[in-house]
Amino acid sequence: MTPRLALPHEAADLWRIRNLAIRDGCQSVYPPEVIAAWTPDALPSGYFEAIKGNPFYVLDDPELGAATELSRSQKRQCGSDIYPASV
Repeated sequence: MTPRLALPHEAADLWRIRNLAIRDGCQSVYPPEVIAAWTPDALPSGYFEAIKGNPFYVLDDPELGAATELSRSQKRQCGSDIYPASV
C-alpha cells in the first residue's frame, strides 16, 4: 500500500469511508444516536476545504483501491480499521 495526500475530488468517497470507520469502530463506545449525529450521510460543504488545507492521508492498494484510517484522536477514542473505497 502506498500512502499519499488525499485529493479534493475524492471528498465524497473519503467522507463515506470516514463514516464507515466511525460507525464500525465506535459502536462499542458511543450509543447509536451519537454515532448517527456524528456521521451524517450528507457531505459537509467544508470537507473539500478541509482536505485541501490539512494533511489528510489515504492508502492506495492495487487490490482494494483507496482506503483511509481514522485520525489519531479518533483511534484513541474508538479504535481504527482501514476500509476499501468499494465498501
